[in-house]
Amino acid sequence: MKLVLLGLLLLLVPPAAVICAVTFLHPPAEAGMGESFQLPPGLPVSISAGGAVHLGEVPVGEAVTWFFEISNIGAEPVSFDEPQTNCTCLEAQIGVRLLAPNESTQVRMVHSPNRIGNSESAANLVVHWSGGSSNIPLRVQSSGTVVPKQLSLTPEIVDLGDIRSQNSAHFALRLNSGDCPSKCSDLTFDFGEPTSWECDPADEGMVTLSYEGLGELPYGAFSIPIRARNDNCSEEEAEVVLVGRKLPEGAVDWPGCFVLLAEGGRSSKALRFPGVTITGIDVSGSDKIEASIANTGYGDTVSLVLKGASALVDVAIVSLATSVGEIQIRVVASDGEERIDE
Repeated sequence: MKLVLLGLLLLLVPPAAVICAVTFLHPPAEAGMGESFQLPPGLPVSISAGGAVHLGEVPVGEAVTWFFEISNIGAEPVSFDEPQTNCTCLEAQIGVRLLAPNESTQVRMVHSPNRIGNSESAANLVVHWSGGSSNIPLRVQSSGTVVPKQLSLTPEIVDLGDIRSQNSAHFALRLNSGDCPSKCSDLTFDFGEPTSWECDPADEGMVTLSYEGLGELPYGAFSIPIRARNDNCSEEEAEVVLVGRKLPEGAVDWPGCFVLLAEGGRSSKALRFPGVTITGIDVSGSDKIEASIANTGYGDTVSLVLKGASALVDVAIVSLATSVGEIQIRVVASDGEERIDE
């Protein structure tokens, strides 16, 4: 069975590492999504996965993140309205609302099924171009399952966004007890000094964490796992992940990770870095992925090329020496023919 849908999910990696991961899910047609998922004809954009995906079994109340890639395949710029969802179980956000020809962006879909059994939700994305406008329904389905009883902290993912001059982050978490009764004072976190946590004296289920190491992170995307355990029940553990991107003061949006889907052949992509001068480049981790520097007049760019199809998946770290310091990009390439389990 050919598995060709590509998703970007957060990968839990050590502190200060760049994040980007791929997972392949069953095609929408096999998930029973039907002809109602056909996109409007004549669009000047292309949408990965045909704008519809089945996310499989998801515990009720937990969240799954999926990224649809939107590409401008026309000869003129296109613009988008912010996507609007039809359900509180779905959040949607587009990365860039104006695309020049041949440029791409992603729509981040965060789906949390709110009932057991099959569910469907959609985000309406309106695209505008000189010839008119059209609504693109981006749809996700899932099969909600019973939430397993275990220790957990919510939110499980804390998105710190773009980090520039700030050195610390402070955020509150809600403790959800599993089979072993727990309260905040029973927890032990595995991060070191000077990071700390404090229990809410008025609510034993709330804890406030302070992370002080943001100023030491290198430029680029990061994922920092923070684990907690219940001292009274050694098998009860929970994990929270801090995600975001480290940028210097005044920097504009940069890519932190990128995926090339070869589909059996050579593929390429250019990533733009406005306002940044790139002075050097190094690629490690794969001999099939090449990177080069070009100046387009809009700021320096990096051209990524996959030399032929990957057998399964190739991962490379592209390290850039720039006028504002080192920037790292994680590049993942796959032929899309196999499934990678979590």
